[in-house]
Amino acid sequence: MELYFVCPVTGQGYASEKLRIVGELQVREDTGGGRVLVGTVAAECPHCGTTHAYATEKLACPLAQAGE
Repeated sequence: MELYFVCPVTGQGYASEKLRIVGELQVREDTGGGRVLVGTVAAECPHCGTTHAYATEKLACPLAQAGE
């Protein structure tokens, strides 16, 4: 599965399926009954060459990036 990330160093976005889960992922329900994936994933950035960790709940939807 490909996710969309933004490099915190350069501000450039990139999509990658080469990610790893850091710790544990959980699905939580919000007050409106929606479901949110909570946890951390790490991906190597093609723009700065560093591995960054990202909170899953703050990642952009890859379909939104594709205009779908």
